[in-house]
Amino acid sequence: MADDNEPCEPNATIRLNSAEVERVDLEGGYFRLRAADGSIYLPDNFGDFSHLQQHGLHVQGVLRKRDVRFDYRMGGEVQVHIVSLRKMETALE
Repeated sequence: MADDNEPCEPNATIRLNSAEVERVDLEGGYFRLRAADGSIYLPDNFGDFSHLQQHGLHVQGVLRKRDVRFDYRMGGEVQVHIVSLRKMETALE
């Protein structure tokens, strides 16, 4: 659950008040988002936000849940599409 949003329907909106970018070294590596509550999100379009692909960077934004059954990168992540994402000036606790 991210910031009081537990979307269960595809296309549900997820609002991230605070998340950290993580790089995973698997199959060539990929980036995902870990929300302050521990939820993990795997964006399908993180390449469009290459300026935010920095391990440990704190971000906030809006995601849309995707209905994906399998992805080689899956490790408990919720599959999402980034609607908007921006760097936070300071990390929220």
